[in-house]
Amino acid sequence: MATLNVTEAVVLRTYSLGDADKIALFLTRQNGVVRGVAKGARRLKSRFGAGLEPFTFIQLTYRAKEDRELVSIQQIEILRDYFTVSSDPDVMADWAYLGELIVALSPPHEPNPKLYSLARACMEALAGLPAKRRAIRAYFSLWLLKLSGLLPGWSQCLRCHETLSLASGIYWDGQYHLYCENCRPAPARKMAFETYALLTTTRTHNPTDFAALAQGTKALEELELMAHKLLTAAFL
Repeated sequence: MATLNVTEAVVLRTYSLGDADKIALFLTRQNGVVRGVAKGARRLKSRFGAGLEPFTFIQLTYRAKEDRELVSIQQIEILRDYFTVSSDPDVMADWAYLGELIVALSPPHEPNPKLYSLARACMEALAGLPAKRRAIRAYFSLWLLKLSGLLPGWSQCLRCHETLSLASGIYWDGQYHLYCENCRPAPARKMAFETYALLTTTRTHNPTDFAALAQGTKALEELELMAHKLLTAAFL
């Protein structure tokens, strides 16, 4: 039996299906990543209009059956579009990167409202601050790692579980696990004050404010490298 679902969503990507239809991939607020068929979406007078453009935020209505992964897209209403910045290839490349990470680390139809809120905040920040795209991309990557359970703990020593303190020194190993000075293994290296301070701001700052602090700093380079290596390891 088919169920009717109505939810906020962002369009991640679309594919052609035959001469007239499209397959679209969404991140929804209520049901996580959803893949569906939009009948007639490739026709000039499609009822979906521009609602299937990548990285458009929409209200999505679809029908789903328990025994089918593909849903049937019924209706789309645009809530927020980014057509004015879609001509910037760098911004679009970053949005595509965010979308690829979401799909790779999010099981289909698994609700994750925190991920949806993160994606929306970061995409809005990218549209408003394209010059700070590196910092916003790093913010998103770190939070996605955290929500996926792939980011090592950042408040306690891995071995003794004592609260980490910059006053006594914080160390990290090749897998980016954090240690206090007494428990540090060889060849762990000391983490710079600026790097740890920037890492902790991801818990308290939105992507726009994080970007204002991070852009162009050595600490951002360190966190970009950490995120890249952890994401690479997750896909191996």
